[in-house]
Amino acid sequence: MALVLFAVAAAVVIDSLRVGEQEKPPCSACAQTLNAVSAVTVCELSNNLQKYVGQRIRVNAEFQNDAGQLFLKESGCTIHAGFDKDRRACTGAWRKMQVASAFETWYDGSASVSVVGFIFTIPSGNYYAGEEGFTVSCLEELPTEPTFSQRTRFAMGRLFRLNGRTGH
Repeated sequence: MALVLFAVAAAVVIDSLRVGEQEKPPCSACAQTLNAVSAVTVCELSNNLQKYVGQRIRVNAEFQNDAGQLFLKESGCTIHAGFDKDRRACTGAWRKMQVASAFETWYDGSASVSVVGFIFTIPSGNYYAGEEGFTVSCLEELPTEPTFSQRTRFAMGRLFRLNGRTGH
């Protein structure tokens, strides 16, 4: 039995360390981003929030996960963030973001991202649900690879979750 659990644990760790190839935008999953989308900085958004309501915009920033509180940061400016229920991601980008930023895991992290979304009331299921902020509808790209440390923490988190489900 212990050998089987070890084999399962090893498979989880190995699978977690693989991030896979990331599709370059524009990708088919985020086809809505093919239309003219304005690129806006986090500082422009946070200083002129109402100006961008109702517009689909692209932001290149640092995505930060702090105990489930999600932010986009850039040049000393910050805006609350959340994910649309129907979020999409270019192939490979979602796993890469989870590993690098620790989204939906037990530890905090951050990652440089290129996202498309809009200013709107952040949907339920997000820490800032009900507040106005940047709602991500498409995760296009993470320009850097997750570090070994980030991959290791992600793998450990998956291993602990698996262990909790088996009751051991």
